[in-house]
Amino acid sequence: TDGQLDTEEACAVVSDKTTGKLLFYTNGINIWNGNHKIVVNGTGLMGGTSGSQSALIVPNPANALEYYIFTVPDLTSGIEPARATAMYYNLVSVANPDVDVLIKNKKLVDGVSEKLTGTLDCTETGYWVVSHSVNKNTLYAYHVTSTGVDETPVISNYSEKDIDHLQGCM
Repeated sequence: TDGQLDTEEACAVVSDKTTGKLLFYTNGINIWNGNHKIVVNGTGLMGGTSGSQSALIVPNPANALEYYIFTVPDLTSGIEPARATAMYYNLVSVANPDVDVLIKNKKLVDGVSEKLTGTLDCTETGYWVVSHSVNKNTLYAYHVTSTGVDETPVISNYSEKDIDHLQGCM
């Protein structure tokens, strides 16, 4: 009841997997810690409050106290000036309860839609994070492992009538 999140669609949250204690949350633009305070350097992420799936949090396989925050753009809310159409990642640490931003707005690929999802990889030790092109039938999959985010995506094209993939969910 005391959270600071105000968003139309996009949000992501992480709680301690043992205790359930709130660690941090984001609307794709700002990061709040478990005490509902914006973290130092926790503003200006490149997601948006009306992006369908604008923010996704994935644990860092190499460090249980770190999390990646992936963002894709908010393309439909009429924000001026318009945000970039790129996918970015950030890295935060919860070793300090105030939460520390270690990497901010590292660009992965331009021209993506509001669609973003992730899953465990086949070894169950890493993750795949997937976004969709805004105007092509193309998926971009990034592998997150104990060595970090592989910034070279696996690109998958599929056959279908080309449509505007601007918004929606995966």
